[in-house]
Amino acid sequence: MKIEVEYYGMIAERLNLKSESLEFVSEENIRSFFENKYPTLKNLSYKIAVNNELTETVDTSLESIKIALLPPFAGG
Repeated sequence: MKIEVEYYGMIAERLNLKSESLEFVSEENIRSFFENKYPTLKNLSYKIAVNNELTETVDTSLESIKIALLPPFAGG
């Protein structure tokens, strides 16, 4: 399954990527998927959004999957 991924802030800077398309074939924990692909992520604090919802899993039955890796941020 093809997924679209966007990287933000310090994550984009560390990976030198803003976005990419990846092949995702497993229902493993999405954090593990990215940390295995990019070991530098293991040392960073970040949230994962799948189709605009914060989560650590991917429903592979979805037709379209867009993932965002989000650095810590402050709100107010």
